Amino acid sequence: MPASARHGQWIAVASVAVLTVGVWPTLFSYLSRPIPELAGTPVSPPQPRAGWAIDSAAAVWKPAFTGAASETVRTYVKVGATVQCYIAFYKHQREGRELIDYRNVIARPDDPQWRHSGGGDRRIRLGRESVVVRETDVRSPGARFLVWHWYWFPDEFTTSREWAKLLQARASLLLRRDHAAVVVLSAAVTEGRDAEGELQEFVEDMLPSIRLALHRADVSP
Repeated sequence: MPASARHGQWIAVASVAVLTVGVWPTLFSYLSRPIPELAGTPVSPPQPRAGWAIDSAAAVWKPAFTGAASETVRTYVKVGATVQCYIAFYKHQREGRELIDYRNVIARPDDPQWRHSGGGDRRIRLGRESVVVRETDVRSPGARFLVWHWYWFPDEFTTSREWAKLLQARASLLLRRDHAAVVVLSAAVTEGRDAEGELQEFVEDMLPSIRLALHRADVSP
């Protein structure tokens, strides 16, 4: 991330921190109120488009996210390419039901089967638009996946846990919906297959459907 962008983010962090000190006593009783369990509309699998189709194959691997209001995982195929799309949607967040939580990771350190490595950001060009994803390598004794993930908030995508936490705090302070989600895409790394290319094509083709699925869950009661 450019130095100017990081500087701007930390100015925003400092501003929210100052605002928190000033308004927290007034808002404490409101923000700590019991939140009713609302069914709402669960997040749906993104609708296939641009030649992709949903496959009936069961998920071989799933990231370790808990406490979501709803989640979906589907495998999509297109002319030999296979990509798994996992979305966990969080709403009315509170302790134990937060997107940004130490327990919510791509693979847990104590997982007896799955291990992960890497963790660098990658910018995906989509015509005039670009999306930054976090790239991770996940493997077990018998399988390996290239994984791209990012966090979603109604205003933006981000791969930064710190910035995501700030956006969540801002939503609470401004009394906005604090809905959020994680989108995790994975493609098998095997001989003769281009996992990176498959993920790139999936993002290019399916991002509108992913956004629509998130929007529909966001505006539900």
